[in-house]
Amino acid sequence: MHRNALSTSYPGRYNCPSEPINGSRFNMRKIAYVLFFLAFGLCLLVLSLVTVSIGLTWLANDQATRTPLPTAATASAPTPTPMASPEATPPPAVSPTAELPSGEGHFSPAADMLALVNRPDLPMRDLHDLGIRYGRISPDTPRTVSAPPVERRLGDRETFTVADLLNNTHNRVEAELRAIGEHAYWWVQVGYEVDEAALAASVERFDTRTYPTDRDLFGQEWSPGVDGESRLHIFLGNVPGVGGYYSSADEFVRLINPYSNEKEIFYINLNNRRPGQPGFDEVLAHEYQHMIHWNEDRNEETWVNEGLSELAAARNGFPASRAERQFLLEPDWPLTNWPDQSAKAYGSAYLFMQYVADRFGDDAIRALVAEPFNGMHGLERVLGVPFDEVFGDWAVALLLDDPDGGPYAFPSLNLGGVWQTRTFRRYPATFSDSVAQYGIDYFQFQPESGRTGTLVLTFDGQDEVSLLPATAHSGAFGFWSHRGDDVDTTLTRSFDLRDVESATLEFWAWYDIEKDFDYVYVAVSTNGGATWQALPTAHTVASNPNGNAFGPGFTGTSGDGETPTWVFNRVDLTPFVGQEVLVRFEMVNDDALNANGFWLDDVRVPEIGYATDFEQDEGGWHADGWVRTHNRLKQGFVVRAVLLRENDEDVVSLVLDETNRGQLEVPGFGDDVQAVVLVVAGATPVTTERAEYTLQATFEE
Repeated sequence: MHRNALSTSYPGRYNCPSEPINGSRFNMRKIAYVLFFLAFGLCLLVLSLVTVSIGLTWLANDQATRTPLPTAATASAPTPTPMASPEATPPPAVSPTAELPSGEGHFSPAADMLALVNRPDLPMRDLHDLGIRYGRISPDTPRTVSAPPVERRLGDRETFTVADLLNNTHNRVEAELRAIGEHAYWWVQVGYEVDEAALAASVERFDTRTYPTDRDLFGQEWSPGVDGESRLHIFLGNVPGVGGYYSSADEFVRLINPYSNEKEIFYINLNNRRPGQPGFDEVLAHEYQHMIHWNEDRNEETWVNEGLSELAAARNGFPASRAERQFLLEPDWPLTNWPDQSAKAYGSAYLFMQYVADRFGDDAIRALVAEPFNGMHGLERVLGVPFDEVFGDWAVALLLDDPDGGPYAFPSLNLGGVWQTRTFRRYPATFSDSVAQYGIDYFQFQPESGRTGTLVLTFDGQDEVSLLPATAHSGAFGFWSHRGDDVDTTLTRSFDLRDVESATLEFWAWYDIEKDFDYVYVAVSTNGGATWQALPTAHTVASNPNGNAFGPGFTGTSGDGETPTWVFNRVDLTPFVGQEVLVRFEMVNDDALNANGFWLDDVRVPEIGYATDFEQDEGGWHADGWVRTHNRLKQGFVVRAVLLRENDEDVVSLVLDETNRGQLEVPGFGDDVQAVVLVVAGATPVTTERAEYTLQATFEE
């Protein structure tokens, strides 16, 4: 579900993705404009008045301060350098391996593991197929509503299922058809009043501006869609917890998701937005991009999808929001990860997509929406430029916003550049810090008064980073589900249970999964994989508040606390003895927000003598999207130096060696070069663990 969570007093764009149930979380492409105004405004005021304490480890007698960059002229822009009963006491774990195997085919170095997990396109979730495989629908169930489209008239009434995201429930409410536009039916919940003139103004704006603008830039929604109608539907009423949302759950028949309204539909909260107001029409522009994107490329990564929806709002004439400002205050934010619905997430994603549109044009945006590859892989395919290069240019553009254009500019915005940098004026200085993957740290180095010479900057970054914030249950290896939006990954193995009278599947699991929206199942098939039955353990849940679950499954975090821990699981396979069966672990994520996923280790079926700790091989399991991993990835960095002169700037890429070390000498520091800004970003895909580094700055006269 894409939730649009704009606060009632927050004067700008701010979307929250949330998937449609069962394709919902409402596959509501999680655009929920979160209630966020007053508090957010106060926070910005405080941030602007208070010096932010940065956790740097200082090894020199120097003090960092945050000061604005000196005004600089045009950049010269050089070319960048390339629920069962409680479990019994678990048995001892499979004997752990003391050290990592070193033989060929056993241990993948961190760089090889990064290449393995950094896939351009994971298997996509198909709710119709899942419904058949897990017995929710029959194979001949149609994907669309079988009844012909209804001829509608003003005053008609219909019952809708509306998500209550505050309480994680759904409400059935009646609404009246109050307007019929060229492209949409407009429904108002019974008991709510709207100004007819204001409603007519929003109908007119959607038909004549939002609809053609979004279609021209992004593509087309499914039309005629699940209901066989060419017009969309817009529900206005009580939508608790958000300003509005779109849920892809509505793109499926009700047999697949019980909360589907079986329509291409948006929901707008009349307690938060009113027709005729800019914020009302803005939400529709944002949500409509989500609906289009679901049809064009439904498993796109959320940060791309949300950034494009913010771009849709901008293209429809709505001004930049405070979300961009908050990101510019704190640019150390992971662009390519979407951990929550914070303003910084929307601000960074929007500014990146606006940069892509400004630099590469609308044709690139249109191609990106249709591109099957996702995230940075899709951008590389469309732009023909390595993602890290584009990201580095964007990071410099945030700093300079070059008024003369070029790769370091935002010609469509009056951005003004990053608001604050960490500034140093005394040398030598040595300090350590960390940065998010595809977040940005800015450091400004200014000469001491009256001194000129050479500034020497030395960068030393960590070589490797963890894929997950955990260690394997035993040894080093385990099987990981991967992570992503609107994905369905599987790990499958056959077991021969013909010669035993009872059987149990035992395993250890560590998981961090979006609660009540994303699930991992342990399932059994007795007919070669045609159909599956999800089985319970002491740690699975049977509840299904959003219609996404296909049986008992793992969701939320493993263990009793907020931080995931390894938990032991036992599944009774006795009902399936006397035959050969397939056992599968299957991760099914909806289309917005995803967490670290599911890590499997130390699997046993003791009755048949099967045991694996995944240290030597895959243990006979077939993976589609899952990865056998030792949890270590090669860490990458993007490091740029911006040399500020009186009338121009030069941008230099700091080349790092295999161990992420590099050095830059800047002669004329304090004379020709008035200041240097170092731009540092983590650049390892997939993981959300931070990247550590050390900087040294010395001055030689």
